[in-house]
Amino acid sequence: EHALQIQQQELKDLQAGMTVMRDAVLRHTEAEARRRALTDRISDMEARVTEFQGQQKMLISHMSEMRNQVTTLSDALANALALPEAVPKVTHSPSLNDRPPPLSMPPQGEWLPLTPPSVTRRQKKPDKGTPSTGQAPRASLEAHQSMPGPSHPAAGRE
Repeated sequence: EHALQIQQQELKDLQAGMTVMRDAVLRHTEAEARRRALTDRISDMEARVTEFQGQQKMLISHMSEMRNQVTTLSDALANALALPEAVPKVTHSPSLNDRPPPLSMPPQGEWLPLTPPSVTRRQKKPDKGTPSTGQAPRASLEAHQSMPGPSHPAAGRE
């Protein structure tokens, strides 16, 4: 009977040890599953980083192309502005209230305002073209602009 009690105690100890081992195996299995999930997430993040780096390189390339186009257009504009026939001659010294002359000529050879009359404010009366410059009078510009009044900064300058 005493030997039976010892065997029962050993059996209980073995069962408790098995429970401890089973719990340890379960914890290990759960930890391994978490490790795999984290490894998968890291791999996904690395793939996204690689994708974003490719997009970044492509954007940098596009920005470089656009910068080159802006430089080309800027140079072309500067060259166009340097041509004497592209800029009308100014017969008086410009003031801060004067608007710059329009930069493009329509096919008819007359200058047109850059903004519609409803938007344009406080403009001076334009100078007439002279035969020496070969420019046509800017009658259409005069038709779209109001005459300066006594409080207008350009009044009396004609």
